[in-house]
Amino acid sequence: MEYLFRGVRLSLKDPELRKYLIKPFFWSIFLYLCVSLSITWMVSAWITDLIAGWQLPGWVEFLGPRLLAFLAWSFVAGPVFFGLNAVLSSFMWSDLSYRTEIDQYGSAPRVKNTVGAELGDSVARLPRSLGVSFLSLVLGLVGLGWVSAYPVGRVCLLDFTAPAYLRRGIFFGEQKVRVSLIPRSKGFALACGVVSLVPLLNLLCLPGAVIGATLMVRESEGR
Repeated sequence: MEYLFRGVRLSLKDPELRKYLIKPFFWSIFLYLCVSLSITWMVSAWITDLIAGWQLPGWVEFLGPRLLAFLAWSFVAGPVFFGLNAVLSSFMWSDLSYRTEIDQYGSAPRVKNTVGAELGDSVARLPRSLGVSFLSLVLGLVGLGWVSAYPVGRVCLLDFTAPAYLRRGIFFGEQKVRVSLIPRSKGFALACGVVSLVPLLNLLCLPGAVIGATLMVRESEGR
């Protein structure tokens, strides 16, 4: 949990890092809202069509679909959030991760990986991310979405540490082993899992989570 707080604090206070987080941050917001609101709109339209012939009071016909759509959005917000991270984190946040190490430690490793290798790494992450996304969605629909906070956080942990590990030439298979050996990684995963399930708060903490994960990797790897 300490690393998430440190990362969020740096994202808010460090003007040098802010240069590298603004562009990916707004792209993340744009993609997140496009996907989650599209799903919400489809749910709202389906509910409106479903109740069209029920002869309900006008205010119920107006508010009902919108209220249910908002609830649907709150359910899909978490799965959409870390589903997008699984695909984009290693590419979108690599510069911020690199500058974090330069800014805080004065140096940073930067192994040149091929595009094919990094694409393969992203593909390797998808089955786990999609599985946990589905788990989170199902638990959310039955009112127990918070039960999935830790498995969601484990996926976030792997995604947010991906840029720092890839710059060290460490891919998904080895990354899972290394990150599991970091003593404070479980606290970081749980904190990220809780935050990721809260709409909008997950977006606000996203740059800080990347920065915090980078600090954790640097201090555990010693380089």
